[in-house]
Amino acid sequence: MGSVFISYAHEDEEKARKIKERLEDLGFATWFDRTAPASRDDISTVIDGELGSVDCVLVLWSARSKASVWVRGEALKGLECNKYFGVLLEDFVPPVPFNALAAPDLSEWTGLSEHLGWDALIRGLADLSSNKTNILSRLSALQANERETSNKLQEAQAQLPLEPTTEPEEVRVELDQVPQQDDVDAVVHAARSLIARSAKLDLSGAMTQAVLDFEMLRDAAFVVAKTADVPRPAGSNYTLVATLGEAIAAASPGALVVMHAGRYEECVEIKKNIRIVGLGMGADRPVIAANSPAAAIALDSAARLENLSIETRYAHHAVQCDGGQPSILRCDIRRFADSQATDDAAFYVAMRANPIVISSSIASTGCRALLFVSNSGGLFLGVNVVASRGDGMTCRGRPQFQACTIEAIGAPAVRVLGQGSPSLETCEVTGRGDAVIYARNRAYPRIAGSRVNAIRQLAFDFDDNAAGRYEGNIVSVETGGDAGTKRVANDGFFARFKSKQDAFVRRAETTQEFARLRGNSRPLFIANTAPDGRALAEPISFHAF
Repeated sequence: MGSVFISYAHEDEEKARKIKERLEDLGFATWFDRTAPASRDDISTVIDGELGSVDCVLVLWSARSKASVWVRGEALKGLECNKYFGVLLEDFVPPVPFNALAAPDLSEWTGLSEHLGWDALIRGLADLSSNKTNILSRLSALQANERETSNKLQEAQAQLPLEPTTEPEEVRVELDQVPQQDDVDAVVHAARSLIARSAKLDLSGAMTQAVLDFEMLRDAAFVVAKTADVPRPAGSNYTLVATLGEAIAAASPGALVVMHAGRYEECVEIKKNIRIVGLGMGADRPVIAANSPAAAIALDSAARLENLSIETRYAHHAVQCDGGQPSILRCDIRRFADSQATDDAAFYVAMRANPIVISSSIASTGCRALLFVSNSGGLFLGVNVVASRGDGMTCRGRPQFQACTIEAIGAPAVRVLGQGSPSLETCEVTGRGDAVIYARNRAYPRIAGSRVNAIRQLAFDFDDNAAGRYEGNIVSVETGGDAGTKRVANDGFFARFKSKQDAFVRRAETTQEFARLRGNSRPLFIANTAPDGRALAEPISFHAF
């Protein structure tokens, strides 16, 4: 069809390989120096021979290639033979005389055929080829396929509960362009930029479809599927396996593992820096379910998990982070066991781990949803946490929460112990059946710009030298007989706690106290208000109800 010699700087090899693969999808024969036979010592002889036989010399211009005498020489050779064609890998002006020649811009190209610069490149190469008609026909077919996929995605996206008035289009694009494993900081930056626009923003809508399934399958090293009937896009070279454990065992660091829809009952350990992405949306996403009393996923790496449901019904954690800085995006983590367990959690973070969790949900019954042991940390952005018959979070560590919701039924929403110092900013914390924030034993939470909702309970309970800083929060204490019924249906839950609650309710109704201090506790309250804007004085009560 057509043969192309690719000239590039070795620092740009990753993008050069992607260009090479996409050209081959269109039927071009390609060559670059990594293709040279290992037995040939004189690489310059090989290059000279290839330059004389190809239809085109494609030069990938960048600041690195401009400084390469090899690239300049190959570009001059192509120009001399009337085979030269240049493209820009970045916002850059090629050296003389190539600056006077047109060069398509691929600085923002991600690999799709439906791209202005890529379209110009292929049409230019087709003009130098002896088989222009077939090349352009293949290009049109790929572009049509991508447009169809994009249209289906937009139709599905339209069904999501998005609020365009609170989610500017230009900001949503930042998150939709999710970086690869080595760009986690960019994801965090984009999430924070959204939060800065609106403290009430739900990030799950903005990040629901970070990348097209088509792109994931094409770039995957392994695909985990219950069936062999999995699409194989042009250019894909993945290995199909039946379990996630098989993929993890065979994957190299940096590999992309894609999971097809289905329920995968297994417990896996991830000690490699790999990326695992689930296909589909909502209920169609793959589910990883523990099949024994062990964590469904145990992490001790900088692995990245995206768009997965992870659950256990056994007496153990759903996700256990023992070390490293794993990233978890758009995942549902659930621990729904029949029996109550004091040592379990849906999400457990050990002392060496600092996970980054964005736009995910964490839920549990019969145990706490989140557990941080001493000195552990983490960053949680736009995460929803709910626990029934257990703490929303038990913390001896120092995690940071921003734009999150934490709710507990029958236990504190946030329990901080033993010098724990979590930070909550622009969050909503709700408790039903126990104090919302409970701090003890030199604990030092920091809660700012948040909403603390107490339903027939105290908002804060401090004991044993607990302290902390609480600034600019809205504190709501609902004391009426219908307290909490506006949030969820009253199914008789409160009746079981009525005798315990009555004393709190009477005190709150008569004195409007919202906190209890015991054991030399000295929290610092600054500029907190009631929902009606009334300023709340710093609590000074030491009553034991």
